[in-house]
Amino acid sequence: MVADVVVISNDPFIDENPSWWVPLNETVVPGYDKFPVAEKNLLWLTMNRIVIGIAWNTNLVKGDDVPKGYQDLVTNPAFAKKGSIVIADPRSTPSVMSYYKVWSKI
Repeated sequence: MVADVVVISNDPFIDENPSWWVPLNETVVPGYDKFPVAEKNLLWLTMNRIVIGIAWNTNLVKGDDVPKGYQDLVTNPAFAKKGSIVIADPRSTPSVMSYYKVWSKI
């Protein structure tokens, strides 16, 4: 055993390598039985969620240009200028890569 707890944001890493992990239960993780069913399985628990949102410079983006959703970022000409939209490098974490996958489908 290398660690008692691993925090990771990539379910397939765990689900595709079940032999690497200790199956969870109330003895291994006190409180396991109280977790919502949708937030756990035999190999992992969802401990937190990170909300990804849109932020803008209120000195530059005003009125009708204020985005009401992600679609506004690709349909509003105000955001067509190179460098007006910035997002994390997709290689930084698996969760960011998943985010890019969703965007590529849209």
